[in-house]
Amino acid sequence: LDKTREWDVVAAPQILLGLGFAEIWALEYEGEADVFARHTELFYHRHGLGLLLGPTWGDEGENAFSAGVWCRTQQHTDTYESIDFVAPSLDLILELEPMPWLRWSLSEQVAYRLFYNDTASESLDSWTETELTFTLPSRTTLGPRVAYGFRYYPEQDLSVTQDTTDHQIAAGVHASQAVGERGGLSADYEYRHNIGAN
Repeated sequence: LDKTREWDVVAAPQILLGLGFAEIWALEYEGEADVFARHTELFYHRHGLGLLLGPTWGDEGENAFSAGVWCRTQQHTDTYESIDFVAPSLDLILELEPMPWLRWSLSEQVAYRLFYNDTASESLDSWTETELTFTLPSRTTLGPRVAYGFRYYPEQDLSVTQDTTDHQIAAGVHASQAVGERGGLSADYEYRHNIGAN
């Protein structure tokens, strides 16, 4: 869609289920489906199963560290089944709340994408992201964030290209407003830029 400049509307229902043990261990499932209104052949769904270790500390458990071992998969329609993959990954997240209105997080995700039908596209991916979140007296939350992504293709055919790495930087912001005791509205914006030739 980026290349063709054609518009589309995408519905992306998501689900997250978790089962906790002794407030430290957790087993989680995450799922998402991306349904395109015009370009129906781009439909895909993702699934993930993870085992997490997440100790917390502080007076009310406001600080947390979690380490998770995940297995994620992404499946497409028959048109793009060649890019279906499974990706074992390690997720690390540190969250600190030095003040009730200020929260900082740092995360690292390292994954290896194994493609079912295209071994040359297999990649080792790394994403490092940090976010600083401010909560105002009006219960409005603002959270600027920045991330750096690195991808290495260990199975790349060097007779075709010598370029075996990709670099990306992303910057974005999260904004949300509490509405009532249990509801709210949120909006996110993110801009990604490729660094160097791809």
